[in-house]
Amino acid sequence: MPRTATMAKPVFNELVGLISEPQPNRLVIVTGDKGGVGKSTFARGLLHEYLERNEVPSVFEADKSNPQVKRFYGNSGLTIQETDVTNANKLDKFIDALALQVSQEGEEPIKSGEKILIDLPAQSNQFFFNFIKEMDLFSILEGRLKIRTTMVVVFSRVKDCVNQLEKLYAIAGKNVDYVVVKNAFYGDEIDFRRYNDSEIREKIFSEGNCICEIEMPELIEHAFDYIDEKELTFEEAMQPGNKISVEGRTKGWTKNFKKAIEAALPLLGLNDG
Repeated sequence: MPRTATMAKPVFNELVGLISEPQPNRLVIVTGDKGGVGKSTFARGLLHEYLERNEVPSVFEADKSNPQVKRFYGNSGLTIQETDVTNANKLDKFIDALALQVSQEGEEPIKSGEKILIDLPAQSNQFFFNFIKEMDLFSILEGRLKIRTTMVVVFSRVKDCVNQLEKLYAIAGKNVDYVVVKNAFYGDEIDFRRYNDSEIREKIFSEGNCICEIEMPELIEHAFDYIDEKELTFEEAMQPGNKISVEGRTKGWTKNFKKAIEAALPLLGLNDG
């Protein structure tokens, strides 16, 4: 059952509040290399928030074995493009697609305020990390395309999550912004002590990186399963015609999700309000 404890307050480096407007284009990469941590749930929650704000992000589905984003939002009106982060040629095409997305008909000038979301599959980080190094990816994105990248790292309580963040930071460093998401399905704030007490957490903060820690609320199991079975967006799950308990639980979850991401809005390409 969902925990009744108060949601943990977000923790963020003061640099988050210094991001100026208008924002550059923002690429949000949702990762969590261990399967089942809740990364696709976060991606779907963020898509719901974008659509609530009448934002139309560009969406890339990279999870071939479990394409949740496409499965739930494929009929939502969004254009969802597929890519494969384990295939070098397809990754290159992904970068070329980004260039087209932020340019005016493929040429200068570069647009501003574009939102791009990609949900990485589990067990793909090593391929993606190699791609980052080979391409000097984030420098190219920011220098050529004015795209600033946010790495959203979704955590359970296991040490593997900390290890993956260490590897990511060793490659990306200050070239990206970070949102660490503690999935409340796995416990309360105190239960994430492996991350909270980790050297990598201290290092990222102490070295002046743009980082925000938030907690993703838990959606009660029967509502989660109902939405999954019927392949509903969160907006669809809140409509009459579904189980009233699912409607109510989903409304509560989306409200809590909206509140949870408030501190991280600049890193997700969104403004207050």
